[in-house]
Amino acid sequence: MIAVYRFLLPLGIVLCATASLPASASAQSADDFRGLGQLWFSSGIQGHFADPLCEDHRTLMPTDLGRVLESIGTARASEGAGPFFDTGGLLAPHAIARFGADRDPLAMARLVQELGYTALAFGEDDLGAPRAPLINVYGELRTLGVPVVASNLRCAEQNPLCDAVVDRSDGVAMFNWGEQRVAFLSFLDPESLGRVAPESSAGVELMPIRLAMTQSVRAARSRGATVVIASIDDGHGAEAASRAMTLMHGLSANDRPDLILAAGAGEEMLFARPSDFRPAIVGAPHGGATRATIQQRRQNETLDVVARPVPLAHWASRPLSRWVATEGEPYCALWGESLPGARLESPIDRQGFMELTASIVRDETRAEVVLLNEGLLQDHWEGAQAGTLTRGDVGLVIQYDEPLVSAAVTGRWLERLARTWDPARLHALGMTVTRTATATKVKVGGRPVESRGRYRLTTLRFLAAGGDGLLEEGPDWQPVSDGRTLRQAVIGFLSEESDVDPRSRVQPDLSLPVWTIRGDTNLTFSASATSNPGGYSDSLLQASATSTFGIDSTLRADLLQRLWGWENTLQLRYRTNASPGGGFDESLDVSSVRTSARWRGLRIEETDFYRPEPYFEGYLETELSVPEDNEFRHLLMRPTLGLQFSLTRLLLLKVNGGFELEALDPGAHLGPGVGLSLQLKPWIVLRDGTRRIDLEWMLDYFAADLGGRDRQTLRGQLTAGLTLSEFFALGLTWDVFAVREGGSRISATTNTSVFFRVSWMSRLAGD
Repeated sequence: MIAVYRFLLPLGIVLCATASLPASASAQSADDFRGLGQLWFSSGIQGHFADPLCEDHRTLMPTDLGRVLESIGTARASEGAGPFFDTGGLLAPHAIARFGADRDPLAMARLVQELGYTALAFGEDDLGAPRAPLINVYGELRTLGVPVVASNLRCAEQNPLCDAVVDRSDGVAMFNWGEQRVAFLSFLDPESLGRVAPESSAGVELMPIRLAMTQSVRAARSRGATVVIASIDDGHGAEAASRAMTLMHGLSANDRPDLILAAGAGEEMLFARPSDFRPAIVGAPHGGATRATIQQRRQNETLDVVARPVPLAHWASRPLSRWVATEGEPYCALWGESLPGARLESPIDRQGFMELTASIVRDETRAEVVLLNEGLLQDHWEGAQAGTLTRGDVGLVIQYDEPLVSAAVTGRWLERLARTWDPARLHALGMTVTRTATATKVKVGGRPVESRGRYRLTTLRFLAAGGDGLLEEGPDWQPVSDGRTLRQAVIGFLSEESDVDPRSRVQPDLSLPVWTIRGDTNLTFSASATSNPGGYSDSLLQASATSTFGIDSTLRADLLQRLWGWENTLQLRYRTNASPGGGFDESLDVSSVRTSARWRGLRIEETDFYRPEPYFEGYLETELSVPEDNEFRHLLMRPTLGLQFSLTRLLLLKVNGGFELEALDPGAHLGPGVGLSLQLKPWIVLRDGTRRIDLEWMLDYFAADLGGRDRQTLRGQLTAGLTLSEFFALGLTWDVFAVREGGSRISATTNTSVFFRVSWMSRLAGD
């Protein structure tokens, strides 16, 4: 349905535009119309007046906009100087315009005046741009008689912005156009306050467009306006026209403007007016301008509009060329030099620069995940010089500079983010998301996310504060240690002397060593009591009173890096039975330590299950107390070397060789051995929110003292758990231990217990 809507709406606009052209009125007499003249307006300029060269004695070069402005200047000189408006963002956020506004705001204001602009609309690009230099230009423009208009903006308190623009409290901006009195209004989507940095929205209010428009149009007509023109920055493409039409629904003719300039319409709409609809709606190409020929119907005084894009002249506007020549040398002196660590071995495009920027932020802030909004960078950016990057390149491509902030977020927070993540709007480095029909899987650094783990994440303050509505609340965001902004971080990295391509200097995924620490304590208890004073013979009444208490504690500390890993497990298991005659008898007393270091360099891809990871493992097993019938304390040592195969993400196979020694046995001797181990890491069988059922098991076989006693041992454990919350679970454990020496028969023991588990987990990523 959405796809059909997106197709039909632009088609409808084209049809409406065709119906409104003069050809549709050919049957009417020319006396039915009164010509008002020509007006011009530009859209989506974003301060892009020039591109930097800064080499071979060349500095700045005017963009094609300069040729558009020359066409407008020539036409206005010969056909009459009709009004010339901009629909918002004329001076923001391009780096060269920022440089000019900061260096000489009066010169920038005079450029706008000399280009012939009558007034400028205050758009979202202006709202989100660095405020101080633009306010100075706005103030100079107001003095020169070229106001910046913000008709639904007002300030809650004293604010330099509202002093510099024609805001809600200043009334209506009026201009003469031959015999006509023209009112120019400008309206900005109130939701744009949530898409800009906090300091840009602080102390600023935007009234609902419909309410502010109705009041402003009435005020304009009361002041004698014969033509009311409203610029609306609300939506993009065909959506901008649709929203404008919706705003007009139900308004009386006197409450509507005569002409609407759809700021975000771009190339998708040039002109539209449905039948019997007032006002007409006009758009302009993004980064270009439109000429509108206006006639007024004598019968009902509605406007008939013919809109055409402004063609390119053969050369750039003379006022713009003079300004470029003046600003070029100081710009290149400050921003044109190649950065010492920015030598490129191959060209870099906008997407490549986004990857480099995110990687620099990750390295500089020691983050695991970096999130940047895609609208951060300038569209269709190209470097000024081949084979290198300059300070100006960084200033140009990073349109909106913001402080960097970091927080430790939970894996569960990342999982929620993944479910709504739109890669077209939010760039994520270090996090990968895989969506299927039934699940959304998230990895950080190539490893599945631990829901209870915490991950260091860095982003822009704008996003952390809710900008663009891309991140949910929750994390405790803090400025990075030195308070750097994004541009400062990138320029700082590229300023470090190096002959290596900066894309090769940033660290790849999995470069940070990550500690994962888990603690589990399983508590088991069972009791029975029998009272049979009647001396009945029923078998259930013959059972002895018993009680059993057990504890099984496991502490795991695993360190993982891109090329190596170190896993450590400490397990304490103790179980005791209360005897009928009083006292307690041990039924289980085993403590073990397992440490394993492995090299991961042979595995190029996670899916290469046939590529082994060489490892060294030490296993130590002992007991807390010595049984009365034993002559020595059990202390088993088993060092081994082997290969680990990751058959799947959760299933591991180990083959090894080494020796096993009962260290405190007076008759023990050292003998070689070989072993095999198969392990299933916790596998989530079923999940419902925070509750889940998981399964894990381990089988460990080792044949020691080959050629001697030929002692073979098998250890195994199967655990099924029901997680109730982050810290608590219920479950069942089944253990098996079997031994065989030489040709003797196998001896084995098994144990099954139900447990209540208390658990916790922590992650630490860094050096």
